[in-house]
Amino acid sequence: MQTFDHASCPSSRHEDANIRTLVASTIDGILILKNDTIIDCNRRILDMFGCRHEDMIGTSPVDWSPTHQDGNVGTADQMHKNLATAHKNQVLFFEWVHLRKDGTPFHTEICLYSIDPHRSGHLIAILKDITEQKNIQAELRSNSTKLKAAHTELICLYQQLAASEEAIGQQMAELKASKKQLEYSEQRYQLALAASNDAIWEIDLASNTLSFSAPWLQQFGLPVNEPFPRKLWLDLIHPEDRARVESVYLQHLESKTDQYDLEYRVRSLADTFIWLHARGKVLKDSVGNPERIIGALTDISDRKQRDEQIYRMAYYDHLTGLPNRSRLEEMLHENGLLKQSEGALLYIDLDDFKLINDSAGHACGDALIGTVAQHLQSAVGPSHILARVGGDEFIVVLAGISQRAFIDTYAQRLIRLFHAPIVCRGHHFYLSASIGIALFPENAATLEELLKKADNALHRAKDAGRSNYCFFEQSMQDSLMQKVSMESCLRASALTKEHFQMHYQPQMDAQTGRIVGMESLMRWNCPELGAVSPLQFIPVAEENGLIIELGDWGLRTACAFCKELHQQGYADLSVSVNVSVRQLSSSNYVETVAAALVESGLHPTALELEITESMLIGSFEAKVRKLNALRAMGIRIALDDFGTGYSSLTYLQQLPIHTVKIDQTFIHRMTSEDSTRIIIETIIALAHRLGIVVVAEGIETAGQLELLKAFGCDIIQGYHLSSPLSDRELAEWLALPRQQY
Repeated sequence: MQTFDHASCPSSRHEDANIRTLVASTIDGILILKNDTIIDCNRRILDMFGCRHEDMIGTSPVDWSPTHQDGNVGTADQMHKNLATAHKNQVLFFEWVHLRKDGTPFHTEICLYSIDPHRSGHLIAILKDITEQKNIQAELRSNSTKLKAAHTELICLYQQLAASEEAIGQQMAELKASKKQLEYSEQRYQLALAASNDAIWEIDLASNTLSFSAPWLQQFGLPVNEPFPRKLWLDLIHPEDRARVESVYLQHLESKTDQYDLEYRVRSLADTFIWLHARGKVLKDSVGNPERIIGALTDISDRKQRDEQIYRMAYYDHLTGLPNRSRLEEMLHENGLLKQSEGALLYIDLDDFKLINDSAGHACGDALIGTVAQHLQSAVGPSHILARVGGDEFIVVLAGISQRAFIDTYAQRLIRLFHAPIVCRGHHFYLSASIGIALFPENAATLEELLKKADNALHRAKDAGRSNYCFFEQSMQDSLMQKVSMESCLRASALTKEHFQMHYQPQMDAQTGRIVGMESLMRWNCPELGAVSPLQFIPVAEENGLIIELGDWGLRTACAFCKELHQQGYADLSVSVNVSVRQLSSSNYVETVAAALVESGLHPTALELEITESMLIGSFEAKVRKLNALRAMGIRIALDDFGTGYSSLTYLQQLPIHTVKIDQTFIHRMTSEDSTRIIIETIIALAHRLGIVVVAEGIETAGQLELLKAFGCDIIQGYHLSSPLSDRELAEWLALPRQQY
């Protein structure tokens, strides 16, 4: 059963399931309406109407009603008025005649109300079948009419047969029978009244006294069926409701309303407040002056409790008890905080919390989230708003704060909150958090925009090293829009690949000057964005998963071109292809590489796959198994950007690599820094001791080349030799006379 717009957050689906369970368990019929159309109902409704669930869904309450209600009131017009009243956040009680699926009519008492006045226009209708009560009331009215007629007739007979003792005796017997029937009807009326759980009340305006009929009113310590001062009842009404009760009472006495109708709370002898629904109407004397008010009183505490449960499930996080996003938006709207004050929204995300769930289990992760929420509540305090909007995401709203220095200090304090270990279920957990901050109204004036911009700042904080905070800047939004535009263009180009090209940068044997290979590099010439750098589009493709499709295309294209060069007489050339982390993580990557070799006819020894150290983070053993399988096929493995990571020497031992590529940042500094030259010379010597070939990339000067030759470097690559070339340009370049390097 759908009631509110939640998101799609896992927590929302859980809340909707709880609402279905609650609704299904009630003894009354419940309809859920959206835009005045039935979207769901419980089993009791299907029993009432004698229909199936699919018969009910998508229909209107009018479809299940006769054309006119009691009193010849038009069904469509009256239902339209009732629905409109409920949409105005009023709780409406009324009686209604419905039709079952087989066409038989039945009577109901309907409570119609909205539990979400600010958002979606959902209505809840609670239906109680009162057909039996109506039949009893009709029978009572019929009996009363018959009794009156009988009584009149008997009097006439008495007058006509006054002289006849036998006739008088017969009349007396009939009168006794009529009296017994009247007493029986009165008893049935009292039973019907008791079954409805309603009390009849009456106010004598002359004496300002009040009397009740239901025994359950004894729980308030007041006499039943005996008048008592109305003030005693007013004193029991909740202080927050008392003025409203008097206002509605006076308006009805002054004929400003057709009916006295409202809900309020009354204190019982147990010192608890009970919710009551009071309805009544003023009765006037022969000259039109108000004489008394008579009405009914219903205990609606159970319904109010159900409403509160539904509200809690819809607007509060079940795990922490904190407001969820819907409630946060409601709170900001109620207080007008975003429109009437300055402040900040802090978007808090726990760093790498997925590792906790994966290692300790989701039950422990949920318990830890609850503990974190308690710590945050203590730190945030009652002056500001704290909400949970996602699995490990929290929102803090600082209202009435305009000093940037205060917000800085506040964010730092929240981050330091996680420096100490958090104890949960007897274990110590070391967490960290990153925070994105958006200011209002400076950055945005709506919650949706603030969340979006704070989220942008949060990602920048995580990119800066985590356990950090960052304020939103417009450049972040511009960067995001550029990224969105790029991703859209990238997806369009990826469909045909016609805007992608493979370029190739030659690799030369440093000692002999012979061209031994080439590195394949992808280029994208977008019709809308122009030539886009790989440094820009490759990370986007990695993030959205297109890199698998593009990488596989690049692999097949490079293998086919290398085979073509072999057929042209360059049989010793090999091709290096960069591998993305997503490609290597895919379950069928080894098969994909094998298929590219078969498709192109290229021998496996002519293919080299380049990986980086960062690709090996996570699932290390599984990735090494794939590399070993590739090596067993004869394919060479190269470790790219060597020397920039923290565990390069360990990888030299653990990985099945043939080649290391010294990162160009070392090459650029080698002619000016003695320490860099020593590092490069050491890397080359160590690699050779391990039987590994060394490639230096980014060679731009003859001086760099001479030093690398002296150090014994095996292969060089860079603009000093050649820039990356298209397949046609490389074929022409290979045919040129080669100068000595």
